[in-house]
Amino acid sequence: MAIRERQVGSISLTTANMGTVQRLELPKDAVYHTLGLSVKAGTFGVTEASSTGTGPELDSAFPFCLIKSIRLIRNGSDYVVQMSGRAAAAHAFFANKSHPYARMYTVSSNTETLLTITDRGLTIPANSQGIGANLGKFVVATSAGNTVTTYWDMVLEIPLWLGLDDAAMTSLIDARGLSSWVLEIETDVLSNCYIAGTGNSAFTCTGTMNVYSVDQDNVKAGVPFATYKRSFQPISGIGYGATNYQQLLPRGNFYKGICFFARKYRNSGSTVVTDPDDGIISTIQNRINTQMSLKTVAWQDLQAKNVVDSGGRQNAFNTNAAVKQGVAYLSYTSANDTGKELIPSYSTDVFDVLVSTNAYTSAQNGATSSTTSPVIEMLIEEVVPGQTIDSAKPYG
Repeated sequence: MAIRERQVGSISLTTANMGTVQRLELPKDAVYHTLGLSVKAGTFGVTEASSTGTGPELDSAFPFCLIKSIRLIRNGSDYVVQMSGRAAAAHAFFANKSHPYARMYTVSSNTETLLTITDRGLTIPANSQGIGANLGKFVVATSAGNTVTTYWDMVLEIPLWLGLDDAAMTSLIDARGLSSWVLEIETDVLSNCYIAGTGNSAFTCTGTMNVYSVDQDNVKAGVPFATYKRSFQPISGIGYGATNYQQLLPRGNFYKGICFFARKYRNSGSTVVTDPDDGIISTIQNRINTQMSLKTVAWQDLQAKNVVDSGGRQNAFNTNAAVKQGVAYLSYTSANDTGKELIPSYSTDVFDVLVSTNAYTSAQNGATSSTTSPVIEMLIEEVVPGQTIDSAKPYG
């Protein structure tokens, strides 16, 4: 069975089109296993103020935060994937047990030098592990009165396959019979991705995002593949010191897992750029039909389990107890990674999570602003079987 890898298009990133949506019509001639996004030698530029200029701080998820939303859409309105760049980077870690490729660096005399930061006594490089640990904001070099260019690379893979052993749950995307198969990339407003520094101006961002696929065109037609869906959902309205704040989950498909993201605004810091923090969420409870508690776990314990599930490995640049600061993954396939472990949400009357948060003074990554609320979001993983299992279950 021949599997090929090919470039299927590219998307131009410029300062002028940041904050816009770009659409790419994907070829409808194959069965897709994976889509990938790759940028090599993208640039972030800034003109620093004369005498007083200091380098701007980049969002801790840079360069992934430049992507506000990745959307894969089939047949006009069926969203297979809808998630942010920072969520895609976290998802890639939990899927592959390694952080996605990323770098930030300067170039002088044909020599590349990685940016670094010092966090909690450790010098952290701006490579895949250092960026992936999500520990702090890398700072652009200070060169008052000059234009400073920082280069960045990234690769994000979006798997469309799911390695569950049940035939009905084998997921791929057969694009050959679709009316449309579209990738939408919405970039964020550039000013949402950095803290400007002192008196700086003329911020720029450029890059070419190459889109590639891993696919095959020699699969017989009519195979009922499952669909591996991912959707991004905020937990809106929750504040600090909340107890069992209810967030209803969409029902109808089989749940594979939920990835939680917790960020905050620093005291006397940016009102736009957030920081990941492991002191925000205290506990998460996942319930079925209001009465049955399916999962009840403390945030710190869930992060520790994520480390164990990754073979007990933490990269050399982790200074906290997690594989990724401000992120924790609740998996439903923790035993054998089979379809039988997925949660059939269609059979529930209520499917929800109850989230409890700490006081804002419990921050672990710098003091938190007392006048703001935390930013808590979820990346939901669902599977729609490719064939009917029984008349009561979803498929298609």
